[in-house]
Amino acid sequence: MVDAGAFFAACHRNSSWTWPRLKTLTLTTQVFVPGVDAIRPTAKILERAAAAARKMPRLETLHIWNGRAGLAASFRYQASPPSITWRGTWPRTLRHGAFYPWKEVAYDRDPDAQLAVYHEAIDKRFVMKSHADAVHYLNLPATVIRPVSLQQIRLDDRVRAERRAVERQCMLYLIASGSDLGLDPVVPMV
Repeated sequence: MVDAGAFFAACHRNSSWTWPRLKTLTLTTQVFVPGVDAIRPTAKILERAAAAARKMPRLETLHIWNGRAGLAASFRYQASPPSITWRGTWPRTLRHGAFYPWKEVAYDRDPDAQLAVYHEAIDKRFVMKSHADAVHYLNLPATVIRPVSLQQIRLDDRVRAERRAVERQCMLYLIASGSDLGLDPVVPMV
């Protein structure tokens, strides 16, 4: 996982960098979080990403994402047909101006192209237990993590959750019986 903020800041400082053969890029960012405080940092990353994408003439897809327990969001640029997609577990907080630089990226490749903009909400029934769930529900490319590793992490998350549920049930039983407090077990009266 590579932090998008650090990568695009370096690109911004070194304006002569180009990537003539790069086709796919996937980066993470901690600024994709819900709330008003994240609007400006998110817009800044997307603006810098667009500036870098203009120096990647063969770029087909770019993903920037964040995911952890409780939240997930991704930004995806696709060159053909030109589109950008924001997908997340919270309502969109991006302003229209954040997408304008991507219109320039599309125009560089084809002056007649129309950039499509999509916003997709992740179904609230899906619970993000970890970054592995985020990878799954954000529909990120397989290059983000090996499929076997993703399955193992998600299975481990489920096993951990089941273990906690069993431990909770045992603790409740022990409390009800009084055995963990050094008291005589509660004997029901007949």
